[in-house]
Amino acid sequence: RCVCHVMNLCVQDGLNCAEAIIKPFREIVLHLRHSGIKRDDFKRLCLEHNLPFRRFKLDCKTRWNSTYDMLAMLITYKVPLIQFSETINSLGGVIDESTFSLIDNLVNLLAVFYSCTKLLSGSHYPTSHLALQALVRISYTFGNFSRNAPFGDIIGEMEKKFLKYYDEIPQLFLIASILDPRIKEKWVQTLLELFGQCFVGNPNFAVDFSKMYQNAISNVQAVFDLYENKFGSTSMSTTTSMPSSSTFAINPLALVRSKHSSSIPSCHGEYVLYNNTPIVEGNDDDSFDILTWWKSNSINFPILAKMAKDFLSPPVSTVPSESAFSASGRIFTKKRSKLAPNTLEASICLKNWLGVAGGKRQQKEYE
Repeated sequence: RCVCHVMNLCVQDGLNCAEAIIKPFREIVLHLRHSGIKRDDFKRLCLEHNLPFRRFKLDCKTRWNSTYDMLAMLITYKVPLIQFSETINSLGGVIDESTFSLIDNLVNLLAVFYSCTKLLSGSHYPTSHLALQALVRISYTFGNFSRNAPFGDIIGEMEKKFLKYYDEIPQLFLIASILDPRIKEKWVQTLLELFGQCFVGNPNFAVDFSKMYQNAISNVQAVFDLYENKFGSTSMSTTTSMPSSSTFAINPLALVRSKHSSSIPSCHGEYVLYNNTPIVEGNDDDSFDILTWWKSNSINFPILAKMAKDFLSPPVSTVPSESAFSASGRIFTKKRSKLAPNTLEASICLKNWLGVAGGKRQQKEYE
C-alpha cells in the first residue's frame, strides 16, 4: 500500500472531524476574494499592524496540502483576522484566540504529515529505508498532542485510520532500515519499541513487536543466504597484483589492511560484521546518501551491498509514477494537441532532467 496514500486517508479523516473549526476561515477567504470592500477593510487592518496585505488562496477539500498551506498563512495574520471576523455577521464572532490555538495545533500536526509525504514521495533517491522513521515520527506526533476535545477527537480519528494499515509494519521497511548504516539491527528494535509505546492503551492496537522484529531478522538472514549462494564465490574472489618493479617501498600495515578488507567471512560472518561495526553518526538528516555509502563500502560488504541495491530500490509511494503518467496530460493539452510523439517525449524528458538539475543546484546553494 502506498504510504503517502495512507497518510492522505489519515489526514482526510482528521480534517473531516475538524470541519467546524476550518469552515469559518474558509468563509473569511471567500469574503476577501469576492468583496472589494472587505478587501479594503482587511488591507487597512494589515497596515495598522505593520503586516503586508496579501490575497489568500482558497483550499481544495480533496487536496489536504492546500488546506495546510491556507491555514499556515492565515495564522500569520491572527490579530487582523480576529478583528476582521467581527465585521462578518455570518461568522457570529466564532474566531478568537482559542480558535487560533486549535488551528495552530492543527497546522503543527499537518506539518509532520506534509514533511513525511514530501520525503517519501521523492523519485531521485531511495525511500524504503526512510519509511520506518516516518511512521515512528507520525506515531510520536500523535502522542504529543492533547487528548482533550475537540482536538482529541481529531487525533483519535487519524490514529484509528493509521493503525488500520500499520498495525503491522511491512517487512520491506524493516529490512531496508536494517541495511541503513545509521540504524542496523539494534536501532530497528528500538524504533519498533518507540512505535509501540506511542499507542499503549489504544484499543485498536495490540501487536507483538518482538515477534515482528525476530521475523525481520530471520528474513534478512534467509535472504542473505540466498545472495551468498548466488554471489558468494564471485564476491570473495580477489585478484593478487604484483608490486611494481619501479618501487620497492611497500607499507606493511597497508598490505595487511588490504588483505583483511578483501577477506570476507563465510556464512553470516559478513552480516554479523556489518552489525558489529559502529553506526554511522552525524548523518541524521535526510541528505544522507545511502547509495554512495554502500558503493564505497561494497569491498567490505559485497553481498550486503547487492542486497542493499535490491531492497533500497522499491519506492514506498506511487506518487512519482502517478505524476509521471499525468505529466503528459499537462503538456499535451487542447491548445497543444498537434505535438508529434517525439516532441512530446522530448518535452517530458527535458522537464524531468531540468527538475533533477534544479534540485542539485538548490542543494549546492544550501550547502
